Amino acid sequence: MRTVVNTVSIAEKHMKQLRMKSSQNGSVLVFSLVILSLMLVTSLTLLSSVSLDQKASLSTGNSTRSFQVADSGVEQVLYQIYKKSNATIGDLSDSITDTTCTDGFVVSSDGWTVAFYTGDDGDVRIDSCSATDWRTLVTKIKSQGTLSGTTRAVEVSVKSPLMMTP
Repeated sequence: MRTVVNTVSIAEKHMKQLRMKSSQNGSVLVFSLVILSLMLVTSLTLLSSVSLDQKASLSTGNSTRSFQVADSGVEQVLYQIYKKSNATIGDLSDSITDTTCTDGFVVSSDGWTVAFYTGDDGDVRIDSCSATDWRTLVTKIKSQGTLSGTTRAVEVSVKSPLMMTP
């Protein structure tokens, strides 16, 4: 009889061990899912952060290039103002490659637009391409550069070329 009792108790022990392993296997699965979920959340957070950094970098780059386009317009117009004798703003526009003059604005195909201002505070825009006294009136020019949907402006005070000493 002893042999039968031992066999039954061994079988019971074995069943208990199987149940414990079975419940342990379930807890390992739950633990693994929790760890995988945490890794997924961390990965998505990093991806989001990298994406935002990339957008900010692109925006900064576009802003810098737009500023350079506006500055290029200022430089080209200032060269024409100080080095050439253009009778009108239209003549100035004609002397710069790929530009047109419309309502006093010099507009370039490169993405910049220059406006000319007069007055003590430089707040009155000269709105004619054919004004002949513009060279003595201009006190400020404003150039706007646009690139990839981003616009930046540069304003420069202008000294009359007639008042400059050689």
